[in-house]
Amino acid sequence: MHEGRRDHRPPTTLTFMIRTESTTDKPEQVQAAQGRANRKPGRGSIAKASACYQYHPDTEYRCQECAMLKKLDGRHGCAWFGPTESVKPSAGSCNYFAHAHPETFHTDVPWLSLFTKEELGYVENPNGFSCKRCEEFLPHASDCKKVDRNSEGDTPGEINPNGCCNLWEADRKRAGKTTPELVKLLGA
Repeated sequence: MHEGRRDHRPPTTLTFMIRTESTTDKPEQVQAAQGRANRKPGRGSIAKASACYQYHPDTEYRCQECAMLKKLDGRHGCAWFGPTESVKPSAGSCNYFAHAHPETFHTDVPWLSLFTKEELGYVENPNGFSCKRCEEFLPHASDCKKVDRNSEGDTPGEINPNGCCNLWEADRKRAGKTTPELVKLLGA
């Protein structure tokens, strides 16, 4: 899918984190699955594409960095949820995160009202949702307990601490820490 490491996408590019299930196996998927049988313990088996893994080094995957954020009578809402639901821009996120730079993305997305917060897994964590704050992330190995770092997708051969996917679970020690606290904790 992508050659080499990708460090930046154009500011107007939208990337949706949509959970998908594949019903067909392509030859390369079968070969990858066969290769997983000989892996070292602890390495994930879910393909990056199936987990909706994405890498944007300039974000913490919160509503304030999502194209679906909308202003709503002195508060904020989400195009996916409709005008009756509020979100917290600096703390919320969901599985349909659509990365966009608010300074340069000026398209007014209409109210879609397609999903509830529960259906899209809306959660709040003021410090963000990147891999470095996830219980599944193995920081010193640039790996994940669930996602296959060697599968096709962003950051080939690694799970980057600044990536994120739909399997995010708050790590008891790291989720509540600020980025400077995490850098100190992880010795990065």
